[in-house]
Amino acid sequence: MTNLLPYIVVIIILVFAVNAAIVWSTNKAVQTLFDGFYSADPVFCDESGLDMMVLYFDHGDGYIMIKTESDAILLNSTFEYRLSNVSGYALSINSPQIYQITFYNIEDQDFFPTQQMVEFIPTTQRIKLFNREDEQIYGILYKNNAATDMKQLLGAQDYLDNGAEGASADATSSNLNDGKNTKTANIDDEYSSDEE
Repeated sequence: MTNLLPYIVVIIILVFAVNAAIVWSTNKAVQTLFDGFYSADPVFCDESGLDMMVLYFDHGDGYIMIKTESDAILLNSTFEYRLSNVSGYALSINSPQIYQITFYNIEDQDFFPTQQMVEFIPTTQRIKLFNREDEQIYGILYKNNAATDMKQLLGAQDYLDNGAEGASADATSSNLNDGKNTKTANIDDEYSSDEE
């Protein structure tokens, strides 16, 4: 038995090393899936009174545009961001993940603060930006794969200048209480129950 001990130790170390490598690669894959263009869900836009909300993430850099039906621009800015995983390591590439996201180089606003939580569902490519304390939702968006691919050809800013509004037209609707800057919708049954 004494002679087997070194082999047992080596096997245990190998098992842990392989498991760590799998978990690391899975989390890298999930973070890679996170990057791209997102367009706001029509229901969210309708409840929040937004005409358009577009977000772009690319390895720490990004872009946001939020526009009302009356064409008032609430946000139109590049930013930097940092993600901190608060849901633990993803054991599967399909595992939902929750991150704390911090936005830099944009002004902190009630309707879009610089510190939020973001839930990423890889299977539906949906993100939900929210405040964990008061359950306020700042955005429900779905990944726009066509726009993400187009970015590879045109570059992020060129795409947004020439095609973002058209690409997200199907994800927009209606009034922002006559253009006033109001807080976005609270979590309701439709959004709080679909992924529980």
